[in-house]
Amino acid sequence: MPATLTFTVFSERVLRRLNEANASTLGDLTTGSGGSPTLATTVAIQNYADEAVSILCRTCYPLRGSFTDALSVVQRVTQYQDMTPLSAPTGAILWTALKDGVTWTPNAGTAARLIYCTESALSLSNRNYLVAAPGTPLSWYPLGADQFGVDPAIGNSGTLTVHGLYVAPPGVTSSGTMYPNIPDDILSPYVEAYVAGMLALKNLDDAILSTRAPVWIGTYDDGRSMLLERVDPMTRAYFPAFEPVGGTPQGAATGQGQ
Repeated sequence: MPATLTFTVFSERVLRRLNEANASTLGDLTTGSGGSPTLATTVAIQNYADEAVSILCRTCYPLRGSFTDALSVVQRVTQYQDMTPLSAPTGAILWTALKDGVTWTPNAGTAARLIYCTESALSLSNRNYLVAAPGTPLSWYPLGADQFGVDPAIGNSGTLTVHGLYVAPPGVTSSGTMYPNIPDDILSPYVEAYVAGMLALKNLDDAILSTRAPVWIGTYDDGRSMLLERVDPMTRAYFPAFEPVGGTPQGAATGQGQ
């Protein structure tokens, strides 16, 4: 199913699950002094939807694209989020690279693919790699959840190109499709259910809503499990993040998508 859902329609569907009118203030964060809310319900819906989509992209719904970073200084470590989208939508955030997807192109040279390795393997082969003279990088290695390094450190101007997986840009709340990269049959019911569940958790004093929250979050988890089963074996083998899911989704407890 193509992506056609607008923010207005999405919000109405979320509020309908909660048995609320379109002008509901269920998600408002009040000032406590009677003024305009610090956070309006529409903004809460948008934030929770972005969080749900971010979790999907990082755990069970791979979106592939390429990103670049032009470098002119000595550099060993690069953050994924600093890469600029090349064949991905504006606002997309790279979060991991394909093992064979990193290339280095000197300004006056030919592109060469960097060989993937782990930092421990690199350390075993050259214990002085961190203090070795910069030059033309030959390999790359992941560093934690949001960085990667190259070896040797980049010593000349050029461009890093990374083919990997990205998180979809924040949803469009004005006119147009809310998430052009996410089909409607994923946004509704799964992302929609997540948002309803999180809004319900903001209103624990409402006994009816609070008892329904686990059901809505469970619907979202069921959707993640279904999407994970559809991920091709090669992608699942390449990315350890694509593991079976269940229980409270990452980010639900802290309010941040992981």
